[in-house]
Amino acid sequence: MKTLIFKSSISLLGAGGVAGGGLLISKYLNWKNVETRLKEDKYELLTNDQTNDDKWAEILKNYKTVTQKHNNLAFSGFIGDEDDAKSMLQKHCKVALISYDENDYKKAAKWCVVPVSATDLLEKRGFKALKTGSDSSADNERWTDKVKKHKSESNEALKFDGITLTSGKDQAIEQDLQNLKAKCDGIKDKKSHEEGFDDFVKQYEAWCSYK
Repeated sequence: MKTLIFKSSISLLGAGGVAGGGLLISKYLNWKNVETRLKEDKYELLTNDQTNDDKWAEILKNYKTVTQKHNNLAFSGFIGDEDDAKSMLQKHCKVALISYDENDYKKAAKWCVVPVSATDLLEKRGFKALKTGSDSSADNERWTDKVKKHKSESNEALKFDGITLTSGKDQAIEQDLQNLKAKCDGIKDKKSHEEGFDDFVKQYEAWCSYK
């Protein structure tokens, strides 16, 4: 598939000129397949070994519910409750891993990797979770900074829904810190195959961790 795309880009070189064709060729040469991207993003591929049967079952349980709401995350023709659902999913994963398609990456990251929590994934990426327990006072300066940034954040999709913070953008009282910590605690253990995981990772990175 990648070879065909590359050949097409070569033909465009003659039709569209050296500059435009060269940029197109460069774009495709820089593509990486799904398996490579997942590993670079610190996911661990889930193998078909029998010791992973429980993990496949856990993923399939979520597959059926999540894809009912988000059809873009479903593999074509696969519902998830077939008699041979596990082997079917494994076959879909095998195909997705050699793909260069962005949609296949999103599906594979959800259904073809070892289930991982938001905190563990970010830790693999070099982030450290801010403390939320009784010893969290050591991170109070960072929590204060996070609260202020959350108040001034213009990207509503990145902010926590339903969080209660005081109105002053330049202040962060103790209750603000506690409310933000509670939100972080609520998503830290969310797993990769659960609904909304991508958003949870972005939120945890922005408001609950540091690098």
